[in-house]
Amino acid sequence: MKKLLPLAAALTFTLTACTAPTSDTLPATPETTAPEESTTTQDVGSGEVRMLSAADGGIYYQTFADSEVNHEVDIGRNLVYAVEETTGLARPACNVPGCTHDSDACPAYIRGSATCYADGSEVYLYICLYKEAEDTTVFRLEKINADHTQRTCLADDLPFGWVQPIGMAADDTHLYFLTTDNYSNATMSAILLAVSKATGDMQTLYQLDGLENGRGSTGQVTFVNLVGASGCQLYFTHSETNPDPNNYYNSAVQVWCYDLAANQCTAAQRYEVDDGTIVTPPQEVHDDYGNTYTNSGVISHSHLYYTLTGYYGSFSSGIAECDNEHGTAAVLDAATGQRTVLAENLPTTTAEYEANYSVARYHDGWLLTVDEWGRGSDGIGTGDGTSAQYFCDGSGQMTLIPQKRYAEGKGVQNIQILDIQNGQVLVIYDEQIDTRQGIDKSGTAYTYTPVWRLYGVMPLEDLLAGSIDFTPLQFIS
Repeated sequence: MKKLLPLAAALTFTLTACTAPTSDTLPATPETTAPEESTTTQDVGSGEVRMLSAADGGIYYQTFADSEVNHEVDIGRNLVYAVEETTGLARPACNVPGCTHDSDACPAYIRGSATCYADGSEVYLYICLYKEAEDTTVFRLEKINADHTQRTCLADDLPFGWVQPIGMAADDTHLYFLTTDNYSNATMSAILLAVSKATGDMQTLYQLDGLENGRGSTGQVTFVNLVGASGCQLYFTHSETNPDPNNYYNSAVQVWCYDLAANQCTAAQRYEVDDGTIVTPPQEVHDDYGNTYTNSGVISHSHLYYTLTGYYGSFSSGIAECDNEHGTAAVLDAATGQRTVLAENLPTTTAEYEANYSVARYHDGWLLTVDEWGRGSDGIGTGDGTSAQYFCDGSGQMTLIPQKRYAEGKGVQNIQILDIQNGQVLVIYDEQIDTRQGIDKSGTAYTYTPVWRLYGVMPLEDLLAGSIDFTPLQFIS
């Protein structure tokens, strides 16, 4: 089993009070760019900020192509669906009478791919669209209104961000999120943006320049993520890459707090990830191309921190703390620093065997995944392994989720849990495989096997009891 990396960059986190910065509170690196004096931010910070996700009020929003709905080969149109998790009904996010959902006149009809964020009944779409005529990719922010009768474009000129950070927050008047500008072949910028919900006016609140790993880099990606929102303050993190090529974890993290009322950003101190332990000695390694070299030993960290996310990356909230030396998984609230232990006495890492934990955040609790694998001859983790999922409600107790599914070419895997809210779960519980005939460009016939994921809902109580009686999603037009 190949070694699994955490959901996002490994990072450490300690909270300090968010106070107005002085000239020596900001670190020398990375470079920072403040908004130009002409930029007004007086209208941001209306009401308390809150983190958004694809779920709200028992509804989960996701885009589906026609092929996923009808299990046909052609991809077809993309529609935003509102999934009712109590009934298992999925309807296009469109209430226009008589709409056929096949043009831009339909609020649910989109071009490109989209990440959905719900704020009450309003749906915000972060869209990535490739324009074939111009051979370019653009990023747009669009809004489906509360009664799902109209979709408007708030911004169609967002910075180019092939490394898209995670997380979106909102208050009464604005959306707040981080994006990246990656046109440079060497470096990129992380930009904290505010976009008016009413007019689409866009403001740059803060900018981190000169970050490593630009568009042309082959090294690790620089992660900058929005990790929390409280009162009038936004919290985000910037993780730094480790210069050691044998250490694929990040070496440090910078935690930032942006105060919307004061229009100021405070940098908390820089926190180091532990140095780790070399659990295998230097050894001769043979790669897939017949080359032979000696590595410097494989480094395994025992105490890791990283951004909490939900599946598909649409929900970000806080920091996960995973200690695979002592077998403990916990979470830290980004605003208060409160530490909640999710589980203890987990499998631990040894010289012969390695354990890795990852945590996903949902409205009703946390999903803890525990991966274990034996080390192969190269020490990296090519031996046999297992993976288990647990639901954690924050009381320190964890409940095994026993349901598995078969994935074509990947064997038996955990079911994919997309959402947990109001005592209901939305999952990918199985796959459907078909056999089709096709003709290639030369006119030669061939056989292929398309695979479609099967979605379903179930009460959380039943899932934890081991039930496999999922209610399949019923797509209604």
